[in-house]
Amino acid sequence: MRRTKEEAGQTRERILAVGERLFRAKGIAAVSVEEIAEAAGFTRGAVHWHFHDKRGLLLALADRRGLPLQRLADRVKVDPDLEPLDEFQAVIVRAFGDMEQGSADRQFETTLAAFAAAEAPDRLRRFEADLRQAITTIFEAAEGGRRLKPEWPAATAGLACYGLLSGLVNAWLRGEAGFSLTTDVVGALRAFIAAVSRPNPGG
Repeated sequence: MRRTKEEAGQTRERILAVGERLFRAKGIAAVSVEEIAEAAGFTRGAVHWHFHDKRGLLLALADRRGLPLQRLADRVKVDPDLEPLDEFQAVIVRAFGDMEQGSADRQFETTLAAFAAAEAPDRLRRFEADLRQAITTIFEAAEGGRRLKPEWPAATAGLACYGLLSGLVNAWLRGEAGFSLTTDVVGALRAFIAAVSRPNPGG
């Protein structure tokens, strides 16, 4: 039974990965469920089993955007040796690098965000709430390790950081491209974390 569940999970992840690759390369409208199934090496029925239809697949891709932060939030709860704010910045750098590879990637991210907002607004609100909580949990770990300045409690720092990132990312998605995610927004994040952090005693 366990092997069956693992295989199902692997099938689901492969379909998601192949679907995302094709959507990025060709555009969401140009890719069919049949094409995704064939490229992934499965039947159309496998795609329908896991996602029901193309809409379900796209919503699953939208949900997956928050997984790296949610996984980090889980890790910082149980691993006191992690440096939460350094790990947080590394996750954001990787995510923004993926988003900003080229114009086709930007178009995909913009279309996916608009699709999620229009098709499943309640699901999007839950996603945003979960993301805020994940960021706050990371700052709580930093607070527990005496990494935050006293005037910046974790709840305040987490909310401010979420607002900073979500506002700038949404502006970037709308095409207000006077700035880059990987340089300007990452720079703003690093400046914010430096402002709320205590000096590192280790230098």
